[in-house]
Amino acid sequence: MTEEILSYRDAIKTVVGERVSFDEPLSNHTTIKIGGPAAAFITIETADELKKLIALFSAAGIRFAIIGGGSNYVCPDAGYDGAVICLGAGFSRVRIEAGGAVAGAASPFRRLVEDTLEAGLVGLEIFGGIPGTVGGAVAMNAGTRTVWVDDFIESVEICTFDGVVSTLRYDDIDWGYRYSSLRDECLILSVTFKGLHAGDTDAARTIMKEAFAHRKSTQPLSEPNAGSVFRNPQGHSAGRLIEACGLKGLSVGHACISEVHANFIVNTGGATSRDVEQLIGIVQEKVFNTYGVRLKTEIRFL
Repeated sequence: MTEEILSYRDAIKTVVGERVSFDEPLSNHTTIKIGGPAAAFITIETADELKKLIALFSAAGIRFAIIGGGSNYVCPDAGYDGAVICLGAGFSRVRIEAGGAVAGAASPFRRLVEDTLEAGLVGLEIFGGIPGTVGGAVAMNAGTRTVWVDDFIESVEICTFDGVVSTLRYDDIDWGYRYSSLRDECLILSVTFKGLHAGDTDAARTIMKEAFAHRKSTQPLSEPNAGSVFRNPQGHSAGRLIEACGLKGLSVGHACISEVHANFIVNTGGATSRDVEQLIGIVQEKVFNTYGVRLKTEIRFL
């Protein structure tokens, strides 16, 4: 625990009560199961708590990060000498509205799809295979090869890193392939979805189940991973390029390129963030030397 965190330990507890742990291993909070201890790991339940924490950390000179569901993060082996914030159950509610829904950022995206279908609304079923939370899916503009999450977004409630809560309309946000300007500028609190309509929910559930089954058969879901490592370059599939280079199964330490899908790195047991970084560098160099294509990472390093 850092001196700053130690000095403000009681002040943090005043804001969130017992929803804070100190020297908490980040490997417990990322899907790839990598990461040393965070000086403080905090679960918040309201936007007001977040605003109070940001004000406290700013005054104290404590750095902080928000990792959401941890599905796209690789955390450092040495840990993080600040506070890591995670959204709790207060941000996981889904409210159905006419032609749409409002979902908390911590809500699993799959549950959002199921809740809308339960309410008789179709439209989101194509995203049934998307892992992680609503906030993460929107921040990175997840999607299929033809449909993106932003196609259904009306507005996004955010909190800036200086503690200002506001609502952005769709046109206030820059959107792109596996990208939104939200990703580095703020924390997503909730999302309002539009474009849903009454329809054949049985057929929609079939589409959702097929999407999940396809993901299950083509991705290494049974092994710790951080999702797709690289963005697909224009006109290419990152996974196919990596596989064509003969890199499936290549390991550095206990980090290994998946035999199931080459655009995934799996933790075979005890992998470190350094293992992952080195493996990424090898892949990028090999693909560039072979095909002249520079692969850009989709996963993030804390």
